[in-house]
Amino acid sequence: MSEHGNNRRQFKLSITAILVAGFGGLMLVAGAGQFYMGFDAARDNTRELLRDKAQAFIDGMVTNIETSLSPIVAQGRTIARLVADGELNLDDESFDSFVFGALAATPQVEQITILFPDHLARRYQRDPLSIDVVDLTDSAEAAYLADPYSGSRDPVWGEPHASQGETVISLRTPLFDAAGKFKGVLIHSISVSTLSKVAYRVARSDERQTPFILYGRSGVMAHPLLIKGNLNLSRGGELLPKAEDLGDGILASFWNKDKIELVNIAALPGGNIKGINFGGRAYLFIYKTMEGYGPLPWTVGTYFEGRHTQQQVRRLVKAAIGGVAILVLVLIGVGVIGLRAARPVKRLARAARAIQDGDLDMAGRLPSSFIREMDQASSSFNEMVEGLRERKVIRDLFGKFVPEKVAAEILHSPQGLEPRSYEATVLFVDLAGFTALAEGMEPADIIHVLNAYFTELVSIIEEKGGVITQFQGDAILAIFNVPRPLPDHARRAVEAARSIQRAVSRKKFLGHKLSCRVGVNTGPVVAGNVGASGRMNYTVHGDAVNLAARLEQLNKDHGTTILVSESTAQMAGVRQLRKIGPVSVRGRAAPVTVYTL
Repeated sequence: MSEHGNNRRQFKLSITAILVAGFGGLMLVAGAGQFYMGFDAARDNTRELLRDKAQAFIDGMVTNIETSLSPIVAQGRTIARLVADGELNLDDESFDSFVFGALAATPQVEQITILFPDHLARRYQRDPLSIDVVDLTDSAEAAYLADPYSGSRDPVWGEPHASQGETVISLRTPLFDAAGKFKGVLIHSISVSTLSKVAYRVARSDERQTPFILYGRSGVMAHPLLIKGNLNLSRGGELLPKAEDLGDGILASFWNKDKIELVNIAALPGGNIKGINFGGRAYLFIYKTMEGYGPLPWTVGTYFEGRHTQQQVRRLVKAAIGGVAILVLVLIGVGVIGLRAARPVKRLARAARAIQDGDLDMAGRLPSSFIREMDQASSSFNEMVEGLRERKVIRDLFGKFVPEKVAAEILHSPQGLEPRSYEATVLFVDLAGFTALAEGMEPADIIHVLNAYFTELVSIIEEKGGVITQFQGDAILAIFNVPRPLPDHARRAVEAARSIQRAVSRKKFLGHKLSCRVGVNTGPVVAGNVGASGRMNYTVHGDAVNLAARLEQLNKDHGTTILVSESTAQMAGVRQLRKIGPVSVRGRAAPVTVYTL
């Protein structure tokens, strides 16, 4: 095989002499044509790549803004409907609790205000949680009471205005009772600094990007420099600063400078690409107009230095120069390579198009090529496609909340995990007295405390090789030896129980002291995916699971924090286990021998 390959390679080299002697001119024309086709395709691909990248970026910014603002509109409609149906009474004390709940559901909102026809307002603050009753007769919000019965009753975005020393944009929703009587205006307020954070989410992974939102043509409503607060109000200036007030001369030149041609890119659907010269450098703006968020349109966009885009053009120019030099120097060889290279280039283009369309199955596997560079490109492309397929599988699996080790197991068996029987050690841990503790806490604080607690326990369990299959309220169900074999699973589960008790007893979780009970049992279980076709959950079932949960509860009767079944104790071989004796277990006819640490 090696000798044959050497002969074939030698034969390729000998074609040069033959073509130079007899067919040089003809093959040169053919090679030039092929080179032009490849260069033209590369140029089109470059333009499409830049266009698609720009489209994805600006769409991401618009989606972030719409995702942040649309829940506020939905909340305004819901509150207006509840008031109109008589389910909410603005004068009832329960209404205050309802509004605070609405604030919790929309963290992007700084405050909610109820403005009554007499210009008195009830203002619900987020930080700190408080209610202020103020007279807004001479404020900008008072204009929202003008002609409340005309036009649509839907929520309407107003123009930016000052509120408590900061520039905000507000959504106003008229409120009418069941009799159609005007009750007031519901006002959701979002600060300019919060809006800047929303716009910055897409660009923060790339420091070269500077996102912005313009109100009309001059007012800067979102900018990285506004994230920490509205600079202009603190200086006694206008409601919205101009770009030059922020010291951003590039953005200030956005509407003033002549357009330049950085690269020939097709216009974005619903958006624009524009280049400017500033300070001897070229900058590329990607922007899109958004309507319906106030009297003036929003210009949502970002800019970055044009040299990052021009690198693509320089690569094409270098390729063209190199191609011409090769055509002149090699003649026939370039023609032959160009003809032979056309097929793999087209295959690569088709496969790339399939990837661009999101159809990984149609991409296929590119065959090897006698040209070294094309062979390397095909090999790299094939590896890239395999990586994309693997990541797609992992993403789909995690979309169904499958534990990481289970996902890795499924990667080796794409059909999924069929129900299987195992001998496993089950660990069940539950918080003690958490219900009483939670009664004196805010709902959001309860979630924060549980997340801190779960983070600590998950780290311990996974370090010992366990797999968490369920979070049941404030309880955790973990298994050892499933789905991957773990020879010393009983010992690891006992050590995990001991480490959990040590960690919980020594730490405070967001200032709260917690305690928990643990039950550990070893026995046969059935593990597999359970659920609907579009939503699966990997879990375990069996009497061994039930006994672990019963042992956790029996800790109350014996004054212990860890109870281990005899089957686990015998297999674990842990010296520190102390026998308590046979105990009665609910649901079992015969007593069960248990141990504790």
